[in-house]
Amino acid sequence: MICLECGHDGGYAVEHCAGCGRLLRVARPHAHPNHVSQIQVAIDEYLEGQLRREALLPILQRFEDRVSEFETRWGGLMETLFKDRLAEGLRQHYQAATIEIDRAMVHLVEALSLLQEFQQEGPDELLAQAQQELLLFFRLACGGCALVMHELELEQGRAVKLGNAADFSV
Repeated sequence: MICLECGHDGGYAVEHCAGCGRLLRVARPHAHPNHVSQIQVAIDEYLEGQLRREALLPILQRFEDRVSEFETRWGGLMETLFKDRLAEGLRQHYQAATIEIDRAMVHLVEALSLLQEFQQEGPDELLAQAQQELLLFFRLACGGCALVMHELELEQGRAVKLGNAADFSV
């Protein structure tokens, strides 16, 4: 996880950045510090008057850079729906999950658009809207990932049952 304050690349769910020592606070409903949580805390600090615009702008840029890196790694993440990437044999079990993740991505794109507009001398109200979009992104993405994990667990259960089946016929 990259600290959005200084750019240091550290471990996941650490409490303090190893680069700048900043406490990586958690915004609700997050359980651990992550990129979305960090940006939400920074926006809150700005809107509460604890952070100046000049200090917020590089944080916003680091968040955008991190999303861009993630998108590059996943190859056109924002351009191709996850549900359309599924192989035919996986659709039965994973399509519902990927639809949730696709819905989440719409909110991430909207949040990024609002953040970019704010950076171009847009009004502060854009940040509150971006926060709502980020929260929707987080909730939908987590829900989609939970569905994937559920299906993987079911898949493991099906594999165990097939592998351990005994033939008791005489």
